[in-house]
Amino acid sequence: MLRVSRHRPFTQKLHYPACIWEASYLYVLHRLHTGENRRHSYITTTTEEEAEKKKRRRRAEAEKKQRRSREEAEKKKRRSREEAEKKQRRRREEAEKKQRRSREEAEKKQRGSRDIKYF
Repeated sequence: MLRVSRHRPFTQKLHYPACIWEASYLYVLHRLHTGENRRHSYITTTTEEEAEKKKRRRRAEAEKKQRRSREEAEKKKRRSREEAEKKQRRRREEAEKKQRRSREEAEKKQRGSRDIKYF
């Protein structure tokens, strides 16, 4: 089917009966054998090192995502906690103001009644 020579084996013409599929298949096999041209998806022979690198990279990316999501969750919790504390502080301050006002009013009434008593 194919003439095989050392130099440029696939530049020669195919003999007539060979179909295109066979030619492409042989071409892929040839590329796999020589280890050239791995950018095509159908020619993926990854070495163990490359596979390990991919695994490491994926693991690192997954860890980054997890870390980010964890940090975001912590930020949300912190914000909600701070907001709750602010609300509590405001409520306390308002309650203290009300108590102070009521105390002052009671004292004024007592003073007023005393003043009236003394006259």
